Amino acid sequence: MLTRLIVILVVLAIVYSAHAVQIKAAPANYVPRRSVRDYGAKGDGVTDDTAAIIRAITESRADDPNAVYPTVYSSSSVTPALVYFPPGTYLITDTLPFTYYTQLVGDADDTPVIKMQNTGSDKRLIDALDARWGGNLVNQNNFFHHMRNFVLDMSECDACTGIHWQVAQATQLSNIYFKMKKGSKCQGIWMENGSGGFVSDLVFEGGMYGMWVGNQQFTSRNITI
Repeated sequence: MLTRLIVILVVLAIVYSAHAVQIKAAPANYVPRRSVRDYGAKGDGVTDDTAAIIRAITESRADDPNAVYPTVYSSSSVTPALVYFPPGTYLITDTLPFTYYTQLVGDADDTPVIKMQNTGSDKRLIDALDARWGGNLVNQNNFFHHMRNFVLDMSECDACTGIHWQVAQATQLSNIYFKMKKGSKCQGIWMENGSGGFVSDLVFEGGMYGMWVGNQQFTSRNITI
């Protein structure tokens, strides 16, 4: 009996040691607080800022540091990012990845606009879970997403989605104005699964749906549709 106990303890010690050496650390000179302007975004309402904003959100956060977007951004708590948007209108032509452990924060006094240009196809402006960058991450484990102080402009879209919000707990959407083309098939928020966290001070104008909600465990206040 004693021999078996010793063997078990030795095995546990080996397993613990193996995991201990696999602990991840943030890359050297990692930048957790970022401004999209530092990555080349203009915010002038004319320049296509898609690539610059994606760089601001994803730089040094991939499973493979040498990978080119889109790639896998796993559920790591050692590479968080707070991405700040100064005042301006940021024109985009493709979906922005809202990766794990990210805060997207607009200026609180002069709310920035993220505007989807008419690209002739249906797009999501912001996506918190997508096969292109989510890897094997499931919605029930998709924690730590916060977004606040934005106007999401879909006035040129026929069927865009403002935010695909397939997330878990410790998530928040606050002070966001969804401007959708009147008579269009646009939707503000799509939450088909997961747990939507806390949503507050959201305004939806135009479109077909304000919030298309099919998930659980979320709290809402001050929603205007």
